[in-house]
Amino acid sequence: MVRSGDWGGAREVFEFVKANHATYGVKTMCRVLGVTASGYYAWRHRPPSARQRDDALLTDELRRFHRLSHERYGRPKLCMALAEAGYRVSGKRVARLMRAAGLYGVSRRRWPRACQYFCVRGIRLSRVGKAFAEGNGELVHGLSPFQH
Repeated sequence: MVRSGDWGGAREVFEFVKANHATYGVKTMCRVLGVTASGYYAWRHRPPSARQRDDALLTDELRRFHRLSHERYGRPKLCMALAEAGYRVSGKRVARLMRAAGLYGVSRRRWPRACQYFCVRGIRLSRVGKAFAEGNGELVHGLSPFQH
C-alpha cells in the first residue's frame, strides 16, 4: 500500500514507475500514485539539471581525493581539498554527496572497551590498579600493574 506521505517527491514516484513499468501499466501507476503520465514521460526525456551535473562532477572529485588519502579523509578535509582545487562547495553538500557515494572517513575516536580488565601473563589488571588472579578472582597482594 502506498500513502501520499511515503514519497519524498515526484522524482521518487517517477523512478518507481520506471522500475515497474514492465509489470504494471504506466497510466495506471501514475493515476494510483497521484502523478500525471505526461509528467512521467517529460521527466524521462528531460536532460540532467545543472545541479545534477555538478553533483556528478563533485562526486567524481570526492572519490578521487578520498582514494588519494587512502580512504582516510572525512568531510572536513575533503572540503579543504575541494577548496584548494578551486571548488566552492558547502560542507553539507559534501556530506550529502559522500553519503550518496558511500564514502566514509576514518575516525580517531576510541570506543570504550567492553572489558574492564587488561590481561598480562595470566593476571588481570583492573583500571584502578588492583591485580586479580585469572580464574578465581582473588586479589593478588603485592603485585603492581606495572611489574613484569
